[in-house]
Amino acid sequence: MATFSPSYERMSLWEPHRVQDDTAEPLGRGRLPNYQTLGDEPPPYDEYNAPGAVPPPFPPISAPLTPLPPLEEREPARVNQLVKNSLGVGNVFLWLGGLLAVVLSVCGLSKGHANWESLSSAWNDPLIVALMIGVIMSVVGFFGCMGAFKENICMLRTFVIMLVFLLMLEVVVCIMIYANEDTIESYIENFLTDIIQDYLTSDDAYILDEIQSGLGCCGSDDYDDWDLNIDYSCYSDGDWACSVPASCCLADYADDKYCGLGVRLLDNVSEYIYTDGCLEEVIDWIWGNILPICVVVGIFMVAESIGVVFSIILIRDIRKVQKSSWFREDAFCDHR
Repeated sequence: MATFSPSYERMSLWEPHRVQDDTAEPLGRGRLPNYQTLGDEPPPYDEYNAPGAVPPPFPPISAPLTPLPPLEEREPARVNQLVKNSLGVGNVFLWLGGLLAVVLSVCGLSKGHANWESLSSAWNDPLIVALMIGVIMSVVGFFGCMGAFKENICMLRTFVIMLVFLLMLEVVVCIMIYANEDTIESYIENFLTDIIQDYLTSDDAYILDEIQSGLGCCGSDDYDDWDLNIDYSCYSDGDWACSVPASCCLADYADDKYCGLGVRLLDNVSEYIYTDGCLEEVIDWIWGNILPICVVVGIFMVAESIGVVFSIILIRDIRKVQKSSWFREDAFCDHR
C-alpha cells in the first residue's frame, strides 16, 4: 500500500466529488477517498488540486449590478408627521383635561370638605379620587406630548409603560366590579348608612345631599333611616327630632333649609319630602347607565391602545433617523 503526502489529502478535500477510479464508487461531498483502491500512483495534478491551491472562482454574474447613488444624494430617513402630530395633539388635550380636573378638585376641597379624621377616610372622598385621576392624566399627557413633539425616546418609552399599566389596571377593575356585584351593593349601603349616622360631622355629607336631591330619594332604604342619627331621631329631645335634611325635601320646598324640620311627624309626609330609599335609586342609576359607562371606558381603552401603537411607531422612526444621521456623518470622515 502506497503512502501519500498531506498534499493529496488537501486535494481530496478540494475535489471530494471527483471519481478517482473507474471501478470505485463515486465519492459523496465531504467524504475522503479510499486510497487503497487508487493504485500506487497518486491522481494527476491540475491547476486547482496542487499543493496550496485555492478553490475555483465563482462564475461571473450575467447581469451587471446597479450602483447605488452617492450618499449625499440619498433621501434621509424621516419620522411620520401624521403619527407625531396626532400623538402630540391628543396628549395636549389629555394634559389640559388633567390640569382642569386638578383645579376643580382643589377648589372643591378648599370649600371645607378637607377635614378628614384619617388618611383612610380621605380616599372615600370623590374629590380626592378626582384629584388623583387629574394628576395621573396630567403626568401621562405631559410625557406623551413632550415626547412626541421633542422626539424624545426616553419620554415616549415612559409614556408607553404608563399607558400599558393603566390598561392593565382598568381591565382588572372592570373584572373585579363584574365579579363582585353583591360586594359593590353592600359597600354602597354601608357608605350611605355611615353618612346618615354621622351626618352633621361627616366630611361626606355633601355626597349624600347630592344623591338625595339629584335622584329624588331620602335615607338608605327609606326616610325612616334617619332614626339612625341621634339628632334627627324621633327619640331625640333636640330641635331636629323626627326631621330630615333639606336635601330630602321636594323641589318646591328645597330652598327652605328648615323644610325637613319635624316633617316625619306628619301624616302626609310624601307631600313634602321624598320617601323612596337612595340605595335602590343609586343601584338602578348605575345599572341603567351601564352601557354609556362601558362605552366611555371602552373609548378610553381604545385611545390608550392607539397611543401605545403610535408611540412605538414614532420610536422606531426616531431610531431610524438617528442611525441614518450617524451613518451619514461617519461616511464623510477621512479614516486614512
